[in-house]
Amino acid sequence: MWYHVQGQYNLADLLSRGLSPEKIYNCPMWWQGPSWLSQPRDSWPNSNFQILEHVPEVKKKVIISKVTVIYDGFPFNRFSNLNRLKRTVAYCLRFISNCKSREGRLTGPLTISELGDAMHCVVRVSQADSFSSELQHLQNKQKIKTKGCLSGLNPFIDSHGIIRVGGRINLSQLDYEKKHPILISAKHVLTSLFFSFEHHRLLHAGPQLLLYSIREKFWPLGGRNLARKTIYSSRDVQDTYIAGTALNFNKVAPDAFLNKSSDEK
Repeated sequence: MWYHVQGQYNLADLLSRGLSPEKIYNCPMWWQGPSWLSQPRDSWPNSNFQILEHVPEVKKKVIISKVTVIYDGFPFNRFSNLNRLKRTVAYCLRFISNCKSREGRLTGPLTISELGDAMHCVVRVSQADSFSSELQHLQNKQKIKTKGCLSGLNPFIDSHGIIRVGGRINLSQLDYEKKHPILISAKHVLTSLFFSFEHHRLLHAGPQLLLYSIREKFWPLGGRNLARKTIYSSRDVQDTYIAGTALNFNKVAPDAFLNKSSDEK
């Protein structure tokens, strides 16, 4: 049978408390044990312990800290080049993919598929910034407002979650991107990057050609004004116009027949 001994009568605690050998030599408790040990068991100190057949559930206290993160949107303003934006987002998406799975990690140069996924990502973010209410209605399969900016374009959401222009030319033989171009707003920074990139790719073409080239894949709302703004805000175009103000010599020379001669003899 086992009995509980309180700490003040526990012999092992004498040494753990740093009792010197001299005090142990003169300590009757060390040599003889507690004083009640030589008495009948009825006089031993009794510790009333209640044995529980069913242990009650002890719930752990969980501390939850709530952090409010203010999302200011994607920092499009930090990028002045479309290629740099796509590559940055593509590397971020690759990092997320490699963190999710150790097998089949992506390394090396970026692939065309990764750059395409990055383009879809930034377009979705720009559309969420520009057409937030319309996007919510389309996701809930509701009709958009009749007086909204997208009311006459019959928009829909494709398999990548991107808003595209609808229409009645589904049976045509045109490419899918031409039949259903991606909707973008001319007021968004990403659209300005598209126009600037295409403007330099076309070797500083005029606003009509620039807008036509953009509409091969996108449908920019207010794109005509943005095309003019892109053309006339380009430094290279300004330098060309300034250099062209100086007329050539044949245009500033005197008219013909001011001087005459004869070969008669």
